[in-house]
Amino acid sequence: MSVQIKFKFVGLAGFIVMADNWAGSPILPAISQNLNIDIAKAGLLITAYMIPFGFFQTVFGPLADRFGKKQVITFTTAMPTSLALIVDVPEQTVPDL
Repeated sequence: MSVQIKFKFVGLAGFIVMADNWAGSPILPAISQNLNIDIAKAGLLITAYMIPFGFFQTVFGPLADRFGKKQVITFTTAMPTSLALIVDVPEQTVPDL
């Protein structure tokens, strides 16, 4: 893959991450209406998302610098996927008692 394509891909990924951070604001009225809660309480959803988002940047940034970005991305993708499969498989195979 050429350097130009990689550069464009990284730029697009950065744009998508930032768009994801602000996509919740326009749908807050629909969320509050659907959950039958005050819009101020629905606004806490954005806070509950953004605080861990900012915190884990400070955790995974230095880890990526130390161990390599590819290893950190692979680990942070593989672990939740593996755990989701471990939790989901028994639920599908064991009948309800």
